[in-house]
Amino acid sequence: MSNLKQFWHHLRVYYEDTDAGGVVYYARYLNFMERARTEMLRECGADILSCQQQHGVFFVVKNVSVNYVAPARLDDNLTIATTVTKLGAATIGMSQNVFCGPRLLTEGTVDLVSLNAAGQVLRLPDQLRHKLNSIINTQ
Repeated sequence: MSNLKQFWHHLRVYYEDTDAGGVVYYARYLNFMERARTEMLRECGADILSCQQQHGVFFVVKNVSVNYVAPARLDDNLTIATTVTKLGAATIGMSQNVFCGPRLLTEGTVDLVSLNAAGQVLRLPDQLRHKLNSIINTQ
């Protein structure tokens, strides 16, 4: 993918994602968003395993905010749009929206912090920062 200013991840809603009424359980959206973030990082060459093995970087969620607009239902095809919105010394800010077709279902933001294996805040390595700078969207 040549332009990752916005990354699109597609998935289907399965029975395991829903409550008894066939509506996606609210916490599952966090799982969907994490999958999309993980795939976006992989696509830009900063996959989670390489970050850990090559740079000693572990990403953890520092803050997450979700606004539920409309429900997803069993068997819906969802698209999660992920955009890197800010890059700090040891943090990455992202915007993530979940859609079913053109319909917005969920709006979210997430802040990740970079830690070392001991759980201490770690400045993002230059090589990793360069990869993330190439996909940041400040609009």
